[in-house]
Amino acid sequence: MTADDQSLGRPGLIAPTTPARIVVGQDLAGMLEAFVSRLAPRLFALVEITPERRKDPVVAWGLQFDDQVHVVSCDGQLRGSFSSPDRALWLFSYRGTEVRLVWCTPADRRHHHPPRRRTIRRSR
Repeated sequence: MTADDQSLGRPGLIAPTTPARIVVGQDLAGMLEAFVSRLAPRLFALVEITPERRKDPVVAWGLQFDDQVHVVSCDGQLRGSFSSPDRALWLFSYRGTEVRLVWCTPADRRHHHPPRRRTIRRSR
């Protein structure tokens, strides 16, 4: 794309035709990772406790933000926003079964998922 400013007698300006690459170094990547981990919502599960062992006792997954909680049942039939995880726990205990709230810690996530290799591409 070229734009000429004939009134000022300047040559045309040429806009770049390819997007600029942003190169992220290891220091910036680490800082962003730490920043995001502090802002990330907390993950929790609502687990049904029954006398018989079920294959999947988790009835719902939730995310706790600073001011609200979002929960989705495992079958996708029930979703809700709550003021606290305890309010969500109360709702999912409506069937008369015992339901417990279990927090997923970062150590738990590392146990279930292998660590990812971080690759940083440099522009040529």
